[in-house]
Amino acid sequence: MPNKNYYLIPYIIVFLLALLTWSVIEHGDAVLFFNANRNPVFDFFFKYWTHLGDGVFVGVLFVGLLIWKWRLAMIFLALGLAQLVFSQGLKRLVFQDIPRPIRYFDDITDLKLIEGVNHHGSFSFPSGHTITAFAVATFFAIVFRKSRSLSMTFLAAAILVAMSRIYLLQHFLRDVLAGSLIGVVIAIGVYLLFKKYVFKKSPLEQ
Repeated sequence: MPNKNYYLIPYIIVFLLALLTWSVIEHGDAVLFFNANRNPVFDFFFKYWTHLGDGVFVGVLFVGLLIWKWRLAMIFLALGLAQLVFSQGLKRLVFQDIPRPIRYFDDITDLKLIEGVNHHGSFSFPSGHTITAFAVATFFAIVFRKSRSLSMTFLAAAILVAMSRIYLLQHFLRDVLAGSLIGVVIAIGVYLLFKKYVFKKSPLEQ
């Protein structure tokens, strides 16, 4: 488990604040707020930071783990497959008709689009990039659970990925809220399953 004081408690606080915000604003308001307050610095930053939720980045991390500690790499591989199946299953089998912001706001002609960003129209819920980002962040928070600075860094990185999805007109606040929770739960669940049934003790001790 990640250190509750360094990772889980801060995550829960941020999640609850975001959930409260979502409950009192209209659907899409967060997207419109970010879009109305765009600037070139944020455009550049979020355009590239969002790729931390890509499968390619996960693959690079897997190779690094394979070189460092193969047991952790096996857990990470299972984690990656689990979040992919869960994300795509929800998107394409359960919530396939949920539109993304670019289609939801198709009657608003003054939306500011970012050059070079491919704006998707369907499969909005949940945010796959956010699931990946929080699953990876939670996994590494478990691995480095004794370090407050690293745990907070992992959490901040994942939060910024979630924000990027709203900023880039790819998802709504509810999509990233659900994605973050799914990612955290999957990471903890997969790690505990491997610890109990596969390695019989903490993979960090082997």
